[in-house]
This record gives sequence, structure tokens and C-alpha cells, in this order.
Amino acid sequence: MKTATDKAYAVSVLIIDDNEVWRQSVRNSCCSVFDNSPEDLNIVEAATIDEGLSALSSQHFHVVLLDKELINSKEQMVNGIDFITEILSIQPNVQLLMFTATDDPRDIVRALQLGASGYLLKEGKEGYEEYRKHQLRLALNRAKISADHERLLRQNGKGDSGFVAVSSSMRRLENQLGALAEVSKPVLILGATGLGKGAGAKKLHTLRSEFLGQTNRPFFNINIANLSGDMALSELFGHEPNSFTGSSNKTKQGYFELANGGDLFLDEVAEASLELQARLLKVIEEREYQRVGGNRTLKSTARLIFATNRDLKQMVLDGSFREDLYMRISTFVVEMPSLEERKEDVPSLIKVFLSRINTDRSGEPLHFEDLPSDFVDHLLRDGIPGNIRGLESDLSRVVYMSPKDKNNKPNLGAWKSVLGVSKKYTPVLQSPTGAITLDQFLKLPTDFIKPGFPGLTEIKRLIEKKLLLEAEKKFDQLQNRASALQIKISNASHKYTALKKEQESKGGSS
Repeated sequence: MKTATDKAYAVSVLIIDDNEVWRQSVRNSCCSVFDNSPEDLNIVEAATIDEGLSALSSQHFHVVLLDKELINSKEQMVNGIDFITEILSIQPNVQLLMFTATDDPRDIVRALQLGASGYLLKEGKEGYEEYRKHQLRLALNRAKISADHERLLRQNGKGDSGFVAVSSSMRRLENQLGALAEVSKPVLILGATGLGKGAGAKKLHTLRSEFLGQTNRPFFNINIANLSGDMALSELFGHEPNSFTGSSNKTKQGYFELANGGDLFLDEVAEASLELQARLLKVIEEREYQRVGGNRTLKSTARLIFATNRDLKQMVLDGSFREDLYMRISTFVVEMPSLEERKEDVPSLIKVFLSRINTDRSGEPLHFEDLPSDFVDHLLRDGIPGNIRGLESDLSRVVYMSPKDKNNKPNLGAWKSVLGVSKKYTPVLQSPTGAITLDQFLKLPTDFIKPGFPGLTEIKRLIEKKLLLEAEKKFDQLQNRASALQIKISNASHKYTALKKEQESKGGSS
């Protein structure tokens, strides 16, 4: 796959075609009709549909030019029309133009029904080439408007939510959020504490604003865990004068009212009381609510985004979370990747945090290049307590608490003493050999039982297989492996024979 440097806010085009000559021809046509500097045109080429889908999962595109007849990674002929739905599920806002050598009306109708923006012939009667270039120009100019809008949002600070998507896992998440920006139903964001669920909600808000063309769309971020009793109901739904003990003698607007026409992010929804859960269910189902102490019905047009780090399914079974509310908020679920799954994002996250720190401190601004390399290694480690939040905490402590010189510049080389890190740092969750011990494994929190859990039997099989392979690496003799695993040698022989057959079977089928 031929790629170009992925420039922020450039118009990005993906050409999927197995004919290199035609790809070059289309590239030249795009460059010739683009009403802007060629430097603002980012073109990526894919020779197979698999390469194209891979590019769509890792990069943002404004336009996709898809051939009807092309090959997959196994060099089998496939119909590009069959992949329109999959492409649009990855990037719903992309303009998709089909290219083909035939003009079968049935193909044209089917492609347009599936969501293609246009259907163009590679060859045609006299004058057709000019028509094709005209259609390309229209698509690229629409893409330029979209790219310019993205640039303005960033310049106005609308897009700076701490959402960083360099890694493939975060790119996929960004594509999911892009798809969900087009629907008004509630979204549930899952993930451990400190993984950036709030940044994900703000990104969804930004994408929704872009989709609707709104420049001043409201966004409110409310942590339900910080509210309780009447206060929670008052903050969310408002209250009438003197409606409960401690309430004011004036009408109070709630966040549902303030967020009308915008997005309301309710973090830690698992902490909501059963009474609040009932109120949330009513406003989701009927889009109506009443202020505390009031009898007037108010309408809600706020789009709801929920988040939690807890297992809501288990809470439903325990009776602490309403099943009907869970069903209403879990139609669209996204899960924040772990920090270990997105190591490529850490340098960019550090730069975001440094930018925030620089706005609060005096003196010359600090840059990523100012950080000692061993401190960066420390921030890149696995098992950071608090995840992204912990990473930012470590960085802030080092910047603010390190000794300062006469120009108020912190001596960042003192980071180990500031953080209390030993000279030879060993990650908390690893032994000196880099391997996790059985005792550590048993003490670690797990997140196995969730959608996609393969079942206890399969988990046992996978653990046994891993231990068999570990023993095989350490010991050549079967007797020594059996002794280390504390099983009979006949039993070990049977298990290794079965394992060998499994490996041979997978090798033969690949």
C-alpha cells in the first residue's frame, strides 16, 4: 500500500484499485482538478480491498475512490460494491465514488442504494473524461470545506479535549464515535478509571457538532457520583422554589434544560440511585421530565452520553441497576482501549498535558524534548496507577515539585527523587525478569466477564496451553516438564501430543 504523509486537515483521498496504471491516472486527475495547493491533498493508494479496509481503520479520509472489480489479499476477484456497507460502517461521513469499466444499470442502482456518492465509468464516450474530472472536483471541494471546518474547530479550541488518536485502537474508536455522531440515541462509554472516558464523550460531542453543522452546541459534563438524593434530582432536572429542605426560593434550571439542543454527559451512571434511575428512564423513553416540586412537563432534546467503569450487567443481576434502563442506554456501546493497547498515543498525550501545564505556570514553556529520556521511559511503562490520569499526575508533580533554577526552570533530571522512584525502576506488575508471578496474577483485577467472554472452559484451556508452552521453553526433557507442572509423565505426554497436533493443524490450514 502506497501512503502519503498524513497531514492534519489536508483533504485525504483513498484510491482502492488493483491496477497501478489506473491508480496513477486517478491520482493525476485529483491533483489536476483540486482547487488548492497540491500539498493540501493527501492521497493513499491500496492495491487490494484488504489494504483499503486496513487504511480506513487507521486513517481519516474525506473521499474513497473504489474500483468495482478488484482483488483481495488472496488474489481472488471480488466485487467492490459488496464492500460499500463495510467501508461506510468504518467511516460513515466519507464520500465514496465507485469506478467501473461497465455501466450495468443494476450495479449503479445497487451502489447508490448502499450509500455510494457517485458511480463513474473508467472509459466513456467523447467528453466523458471531462465529466469524470468535474465529479472529482465537486467531491474534493466538498472535502476541502469539511477539512477547513475541522481546522477552524481546532483553532477555536473546540477539538482540544485531550482525545489523542495516533494508535490503531484509538483510530478505530474515533471511527466508531464518528458513526455514532449521526444518531441521537444514548451512547454508553465503558472503561477503567482514568482511561479518558470524558475525553471520548467530548470527542463524540465535537463530531456531533460537525455532523449537524453546529458551532455553539452545548456540552455539559456531570459526575453522578458527586451528587446524592434531592441534590442529584435538582442538579439534573431543576427545582421549583422551596421544593425541598435546603433548596433556594427561586426556580432552578437543571442540566437537562440547559443542555437542550446539545449533549449531556453523565459520568459514573452506575452510582445513580434507584429513584434517579427511574427518572432517567422516563426522560429517555418519553423525552419529558418535571422539575423537583413541579407539575409542569418539560421537553428534553439533549443527546445523552453515559459512562461507567463498573459491570452494569452484574449490577442488573444484583438488583442495584434497573434492567430496563440498562437496555435503553446500552444499544450503542464503545469501550476505551487500555493504556497498554495505545502506547503510540503516550508521547502525544504528554504533549497535551505539557501544553495545559504551560498555561498555568510562569517562565519559558516546556516541551517534550525537554524531558529526560529515562523519565519518558518511566511514563511509557505498563501498569501506571490511574492510567492516563496517573500519567498526567506524574508529569505535573515532576514539573511543579522539581528544584528550580534562577530562571524558575525546573530541574527535570530530579524526577526520580520527586516521584520516589528507585534508581533501578522495576514496573509494579512485573518481576525483575519481566514476567508476572502467579501470586501477582491472582491479586490483579480482571475484566474477563463481559460481552465476548469465551467461557470458563475456554479460559482454563488457554491457561493450560500457556503453561505447557512455558514448560516446553524451559525444559527439553518431557520428564522435567511433567515434574515442573506437577503432573504424571503419561499425562504430560498426552497433553503435549494434543498440543502438537493443534499446532500442526493450524500450520497446515494457514
